[in-house]
Amino acid sequence: MSDDTDDAAPISETLARLLERARTIEARRKLLPCYPFGEDWAAGADACEAVEAFKGCEFAHLPETCHRERDKALWNQVDDRLKLGRVPADFIAPILASVPGRRINGKRVPPERLRDNDALVIMRAFLARTATSSAIVQLAGTERILVLASDVRRGKSFAAAYAVAREGGLWVGAPELAEVDSPLYDPARNAPLLVIDDVGEEHAGNSGFGPGQIARVLCERYGRLLRTICTTNLMRRRSSPTDAPQFVERYGARVDGRLSEHGKFLALTTGP
Repeated sequence: MSDDTDDAAPISETLARLLERARTIEARRKLLPCYPFGEDWAAGADACEAVEAFKGCEFAHLPETCHRERDKALWNQVDDRLKLGRVPADFIAPILASVPGRRINGKRVPPERLRDNDALVIMRAFLARTATSSAIVQLAGTERILVLASDVRRGKSFAAAYAVAREGGLWVGAPELAEVDSPLYDPARNAPLLVIDDVGEEHAGNSGFGPGQIARVLCERYGRLLRTICTTNLMRRRSSPTDAPQFVERYGARVDGRLSEHGKFLALTTGP
């Protein structure tokens, strides 16, 4: 006779014990003030800290179950993206202040709301990768290149830093990318998201090497379906032959064609 039934009994008993233990743990979790908030980690962390439920909590310090730990982990993730992505320090502090999970002297403080402007509205729409039509921006959702153009203090560089905070990526200044044998050339070619700040400020020289280097990066990334954000003080085209060369004249018809296919050049008229 087979002994299968004898082997099955211990397995069934083990499963029953595991299920009972899981039910017991879940019952204990339901008593916590953070539990009703599910995956709203910020609200759960607020509820926990309001009554200091984390003191002695058996689920504390476990990011997969603890709202406070997940809240802190998300903040640390944004911090890492900004610093590893080479975002300038001037932009890091205000962005981190807007992220839930910020702590001062070990105590969680409410996030500060970012002040919306056209640049931020456009950037959020670009990152969403969905068709958008509003008074501020019209996007197809398939754009691979986004160029934000304006004079100074319109918030375009801050919006680009926000994109790195949201998705990770690499921030480079156009002058440093345009250097001969730039150490940033290969990282810029391969970053999942690339910000090229101050496009047009790179040295052109008689050879036009600097603008040519930027055009090569833009076109290669476009062909590999990698997304690139540029900020510039240039307009798309010069309005008369006597004007200084603008974006199209500086970077060529090939880049202009990429913008017309799956790109967007947006001139900002309002700012912070």
